[in-house]
Amino acid sequence: MTKMARMGKTGPVVLVGAGQMGLAMARGWLAAGLEGSALTLVDPFAGERAQALASKNGVTLVKTLPHGATGTLVLAVKPQIVAQVMADLKGRFDPACIIISVVAGISVKALVLGLGT
Repeated sequence: MTKMARMGKTGPVVLVGAGQMGLAMARGWLAAGLEGSALTLVDPFAGERAQALASKNGVTLVKTLPHGATGTLVLAVKPQIVAQVMADLKGRFDPACIIISVVAGISVKALVLGLGT
């Protein structure tokens, strides 16, 4: 069995999308030692599982990204809504923020244009 990387000093991490993929990543990060206080989940339609994970682990759960988000921004939304999500995020995060996308079929060029980075 391989050891899981430790994430204890990582953060802040903002995860946009609290569906199946987003929650799987969040659970893994928390299991690897990411402090719940270092994780923010952004989902306007967060379900019971997202609410339970947030409540149990001290994770912040919000409907929209607060202005000035720093650290790492992870996009984990469905491809059919990514354009609208990027439009909503544009200008709401620190330009030094690291952006990671696990959205299927989205190019780096589309991310750059959609997020204004």
